[in-house]
Amino acid sequence: MHVVVAPHIDDCVLSMGGRLLAWQARNLDARVVYVFPLSTWTNPDAPAAEAGSRHVPKIRRREAMTASELLGFEARFLDFWDCADRGGRRDQIRKFLMTGKPVYMGHRMLPAIRRRLSHHMKAATNIYFPIACGENPHPDHVILRDIGLEHRRAGLPVAFYEDLPYAAAGTPEHTVPDDVLSQLAPVDEVIDLDAKLELSQTFASQVSDAWLDSVRSHALALGGHEPVERVWA
Repeated sequence: MHVVVAPHIDDCVLSMGGRLLAWQARNLDARVVYVFPLSTWTNPDAPAAEAGSRHVPKIRRREAMTASELLGFEARFLDFWDCADRGGRRDQIRKFLMTGKPVYMGHRMLPAIRRRLSHHMKAATNIYFPIACGENPHPDHVILRDIGLEHRRAGLPVAFYEDLPYAAAGTPEHTVPDDVLSQLAPVDEVIDLDAKLELSQTFASQVSDAWLDSVRSHALALGGHEPVERVWA
């Protein structure tokens, strides 16, 4: 089974959608584990933006379930809060009242993520984590990259995907620390770009036309005449 570890609801399809579609065509088993799916933010330029609403976590979860049904893969939600929502104590109480989910912080959060992720690693033949690139790598992506490196050092079959749309603004060669990138090599796979872009529109609260343009331009910049997705393995 392929396991894709996604920080947020839209990351798996924006970054790995071409491969997910290819796995579906080959009847391969896949599971996406969403680590930080709880958020009150939506992209203001997206068609169904609804920032700040208490309904946002449910909207985003519904989008993820729609994508999983279209692809036929398993979706699992660890229900940690996005870094922007892990605020002060008053914010944490408010978030808990919204969803009933505790807001893990600092030294409590990392062990909890490691423990809950380990359950999903057991049946995996290949595991994909974000490489956390871009001009300003998202803190949640960096957390998961570091956990992915821990799993890789432990001998698990871990690769790292170029997280979009961040990768379009700053590729791993320019933004990922040298001591990380020196352990890895790029592996490209030709994808059905049109199908990936269509699938990405499932995330109507997040994915804007600008994001889709970034996904398109990055795939073509990497592949030239044929669009590709790149992982580092």
